[in-house]
Amino acid sequence: MLKKLVAIILLLVAALLSFTACSNDAERGGVIATVGGQKVYKDEMDYFFNITKAEYENMGFDFMDESSETTQYIYSYLEKDSYDQALFVGLVKRLAKDKGFSVSEDEVQEYIDYYFPEDTSLNEFLQSYNITETAVRSIIEASKMSLLLYNDVTASLNLSDEELQSRYEADPSLYDKIQVSHILILAGEDATEEEKAAALAKVEDVIKQLNEGADFAELAKTYSEDTSSAVNGGLIEDYFTEGYTGYVEGYVAGAYELENIGDFSQTPVQTSYGYHIIKLNDRITGWENLKDDIMEADSELVEQKDTMYSQYLTEQEEDLKIVQKYEFVYYEEATEDNTDTEGTTGTEDSGNEQNE
Repeated sequence: MLKKLVAIILLLVAALLSFTACSNDAERGGVIATVGGQKVYKDEMDYFFNITKAEYENMGFDFMDESSETTQYIYSYLEKDSYDQALFVGLVKRLAKDKGFSVSEDEVQEYIDYYFPEDTSLNEFLQSYNITETAVRSIIEASKMSLLLYNDVTASLNLSDEELQSRYEADPSLYDKIQVSHILILAGEDATEEEKAAALAKVEDVIKQLNEGADFAELAKTYSEDTSSAVNGGLIEDYFTEGYTGYVEGYVAGAYELENIGDFSQTPVQTSYGYHIIKLNDRITGWENLKDDIMEADSELVEQKDTMYSQYLTEQEEDLKIVQKYEFVYYEEATEDNTDTEGTTGTEDSGNEQNE
């Protein structure tokens, strides 16, 4: 009797687990493929499709006439490309997990918190592109897994410590880097003299508050007109070298005038955007701390690493069984040698299926 009861309970648990898996799959639009048993979801494909479509719309393309030959052609491209990118997500996850790599939920959340600092900003992003938060988290996880794989696969090409040190010591300024925060008061090239004077007075008042002990991050949230960084207390996450040319003229020079961590501009830094107060948050120096930067500066080495990683992914993909469950609507497909095609309904009955 007891054995029979245990058997019934086990069957019930199995049924519940199966139901939960199917429900989760349905919530994500269904499974469009598996890569070595790793499920690939429709909402991941939708992520790539919708964002790329929006890029076309931003360039002025009108998708209203869906019957036009041009629209059909672009839809065909978008459908196939987004499917392939979703497959890549599944491939990276399968390979990373096989090597024992993982990305924690905290790491994914840290990324989301930086790019979507306000509760509403993530929801607005999801709604504007009609994508799911689950897909966003999945793709962030895959991108971080891809970096782990890349570093592992290409490790044999890394430069020796002696070579790294030699390259660094030849010109440390090429590699030493800083991170800053800033407060921007806008007064662009089109601003009148009165507007520039008002902006200068405002930024000087903020400097006065800082010298009296006010918190830089709080003042950035209150006064900075660079809205993208203001919500993060003025933080500019990316580090940059003294020779970096990606920022507006005058900004990098003004930042490198700061000597000590915590120092901020006592005189406003003027650029074509207006007036900046820059605060030095961090400085990284020494070849031991800049190994990746030194190697990334070698374009030939980077190309060799990229080629090695690409070849690795191609070889692994050829060895893995890809089961296609998605039926293309616009793209006229040609089935690959290692791809099996199934219907769009149902779930794969392989015991090796891996959830996200």
